[in-house]
Amino acid sequence: LKIRLASDFRMTDSIDLQFFIDHVLTEGNKSVVKAHWQKRALRRNTGGIQISQGKANFVFETGVSPRLLDIQGDSPF
Repeated sequence: LKIRLASDFRMTDSIDLQFFIDHVLTEGNKSVVKAHWQKRALRRNTGGIQISQGKANFVFETGVSPRLLDIQGDSPF
């Protein structure tokens, strides 16, 4: 994930990533955030705009410092 993000930032001038939360499920020390997202990236070399969208479940460990454990479905990263 870190390598893919670094590559995205090298190839783009700007990234606009929007999240829309559809539902949150919490059980014990875990939460699942069901969301859909939309991303627009302005490509550095071509000047073109890449648009993508998807749906994903973001699984978090809750607590004082929430931590992302998994992304199920379409990852925006």
